[in-house]
Amino acid sequence: MPAYLQHFEIDWSWSELTEAERAIVRRHEARAQADPGSHTLETLKEALAVASNDLGDRQICVRAEDDGDVYDFIVQHGQCTDDEDDEFDEEGKFPDSLTAHDYRSAGVEQVFVGLYWPGEMLAAIKAQAVRLDRSLSWVVQRAWKLGQGVAPVAGGGPPRDGAKQKQSVYLPIDLYADLTDIAQREDRSMSFVAQRVIAAAWPALLALTPPTD
Repeated sequence: MPAYLQHFEIDWSWSELTEAERAIVRRHEARAQADPGSHTLETLKEALAVASNDLGDRQICVRAEDDGDVYDFIVQHGQCTDDEDDEFDEEGKFPDSLTAHDYRSAGVEQVFVGLYWPGEMLAAIKAQAVRLDRSLSWVVQRAWKLGQGVAPVAGGGPPRDGAKQKQSVYLPIDLYADLTDIAQREDRSMSFVAQRVIAAAWPALLALTPPTD
């Protein structure tokens, strides 16, 4: 089984880049961060080798970690070497929040988004995913379609008790754009908006039937 990375950081030497180089970095950062948990050490190196070729002589420093090891390496001219001198600079990382426009410009079609849920609500959503023989991401995406423009019924929806838990889901880029737009417009977190939509869609979700063979 592949050893997927738990975490990685990229030092692009941001402050030293030209505007044209920053546009290149923004595109590659979006591709890397769209689904960070899908990377192994080898796939990350391959992706950054492509980025380094786009950046000419620029050097990219990387820190990455999987279940058993921590890796520090440098990518330049499409080649990866160990970073023996610890050249990684925290100030060199991409400094902005990626937007739906960034992901679209990078050709990303879906984003793996970390959302926070009350424990009992998350358990209820997972139970529906099992009942419907669907993924958790599918249930959240379907709820978004069913709950748009529907006001939650007072006291309805799944329970919202329990400590908050982080659960990431895949969202199509258009849904992600809508979610971030609403959250920014209402000055709310994306998690709050997602919970509200789930609550509004809950009766319709309960009425769905599992697929038949």
